[in-house]
Amino acid sequence: MIDTSSAQAIRHKYPQLAAGKDWYFQDDGNGPYLAMWPEDLALPTAPELLSAAKDIQLATINLAYEAEFVAIKQQYPDAERESWPIQLSEAAALAEDAQAPAPFLDALLLARGFGETRAELAAKVQAKNQAYSVVSASLTGKRHNLERQVQNAETLEQVAGISW
Repeated sequence: MIDTSSAQAIRHKYPQLAAGKDWYFQDDGNGPYLAMWPEDLALPTAPELLSAAKDIQLATINLAYEAEFVAIKQQYPDAERESWPIQLSEAAALAEDAQAPAPFLDALLLARGFGETRAELAAKVQAKNQAYSVVSASLTGKRHNLERQVQNAETLEQVAGISW
């Protein structure tokens, strides 16, 4: 079986080369090796391939991380998400002083018509913010952990074994 990590690393490091035309792996039963490579180009070194594999894996991890946030963000329209700092600020003010000015939350209460109080709405805003913070921290911590694993990997196999 040809080492797909090496092949991906070569594609990443040498995008101008066509697999199968400019280079290819072969395995005669003693393990894969580069059987064809452009004569005017130095063979990639193991550290170069490892570095390219790490770049690919980090990009893949970051895409998965972003996809998780897209899934969360798609639940709310952009305009609503843009109001979150205002909502949170007013909710915090109401938690300190029930009579604090909160024009956004007051207008939201009126428009929602759910019959909730200012304090109840402020508590809901703070609870949703807390829940989002926990999810965000969990995803970010996971990304940091995987990033460190990739950075510390010493072989292509170790890099390939790290995934979201």
